[in-house]
Amino acid sequence: MKKQIGISIVFCLAYITAAALGLNEWQTAAGILLCIGACILAVFFYMESRWILDYRVILSLFWLGGEGIAALQLSNLQQPWNVRTWVSFGLFYLVFLWGWYFGRMLQGKRCNRLSSKIQNVHERHQRNSAEKKEMIERIYSSIRLVALVSMACFLAEVFIMGYIPLFSEDTHAYNYFHVTGIHYFTFSCMLVHPLTLIYVMEGGRPEIKRIGMLILWNVLALSI
Repeated sequence: MKKQIGISIVFCLAYITAAALGLNEWQTAAGILLCIGACILAVFFYMESRWILDYRVILSLFWLGGEGIAALQLSNLQQPWNVRTWVSFGLFYLVFLWGWYFGRMLQGKRCNRLSSKIQNVHERHQRNSAEKKEMIERIYSSIRLVALVSMACFLAEVFIMGYIPLFSEDTHAYNYFHVTGIHYFTFSCMLVHPLTLIYVMEGGRPEIKRIGMLILWNVLALSI
């Protein structure tokens, strides 16, 4: 608990500093600080778990790191973020860390109760194998669901907006291509690729038919 609180305090102090820099139009400094923080947190969590696919490692690199790159304001179409944007991005990361922490605590208690009832090593191995298989199937279902929902939302936006930014002659088309309440689900397609990586790393080489479906879901996500 103390370590978790310490990490949260350090993150909040660094993030508030980055937000203050960004709100005062020091975008470059804010972006660099976030990118450095993302790398430090990712390395810390990796050293703790010794697992490169630790969800905290992945989120630190891709969420905080991606936020840092976005905060650099590299595009002329971008506008400075307001307080609500900074708070939303920061709270998401913080809530995830605490959700992961309490989830592990509950999982540990549940495993302790189960292991105390299991005396046979073979039975325990079978249980772990079944749980892992169920987890892998859930990851695959998540890949399929996210890809289909993202594509459906993208098509809905195309129908409502009346154009596809890539094929529009208006240089500002992408900047205006969003429908409130739908756009965030459209860009959840970005989750398909890391989920696929986790699925392959955890489940080994899938069967040919499933490989084809994974390629399809990733192509859909990439096209969006």
